[in-house]
Amino acid sequence: MKPAGSVDSRSTDQPQLPVSPSFMASGMDECWERLKAARRPSKLVRMSEACERDHPDGAFAEEMRNIAAGAGKVLEIQHAIGLSGDFFEDAVGDATYRSNLDRASRGDKDAAYLMAMAYRVGMFGVEVNLRRMEQWLQISAGLGSGLASWELAEYYNYGGRVADAARFEKRALDLGYKPAFRLPTRGY
Repeated sequence: MKPAGSVDSRSTDQPQLPVSPSFMASGMDECWERLKAARRPSKLVRMSEACERDHPDGAFAEEMRNIAAGAGKVLEIQHAIGLSGDFFEDAVGDATYRSNLDRASRGDKDAAYLMAMAYRVGMFGVEVNLRRMEQWLQISAGLGSGLASWELAEYYNYGGRVADAARFEKRALDLGYKPAFRLPTRGY
C-alpha cells in the first residue's frame, strides 16, 4: 500500500519533473570528458559545438567555445596544406608529446611549434622527421607564430624554395618576429 500523498512513478498523467542541476552537471561533465579525449580538429569542432548547444550555461561553455574556435583554425590550415585527420591521431611519443598534440589540435601555436621541434631533433619520444616538422611549422605559422614562420622561411631557403621562403619571411616580420642579425646572404 502506498503512503498517503505519494505519487505512483508509473503514472503518465503526472507532469514531468525538471531535471536536477546535478544531472545536468553530470551530462556536461561527460561531454567535457569526451571532448578532452578527442584530437581531430573536425571532431573537436563538432563535439564542442554540440556540447555547448546541449549545455549552454554549463561550467565549461566558454572553454568549449574557445576549443571550437581554435580547432576550427587548425581545421582550415589542415585543409589548406592537405593533411588528413589521421595526422592528429599519431600514436607515437611520450606524455609531453601527447599533451602538446592535444593543445596544438585545439589551436595552440606554441604547442604546434614544439611539435615541429620534436620532429626536428627527435625528442618527446619521436624520431627525426623533417616532413612532419614542416607540417607542424605550417600549422604553427598559420596559427600566427612569427617564430614558426621564420623557421619555415629558413627551411625553404636552404631547400632552394625561394618564393616560399620569401613569403614566410615576410609573414614572420609582419607577425612581429625580430630575427637575429645576419649577413645578407639570402637567395632572394
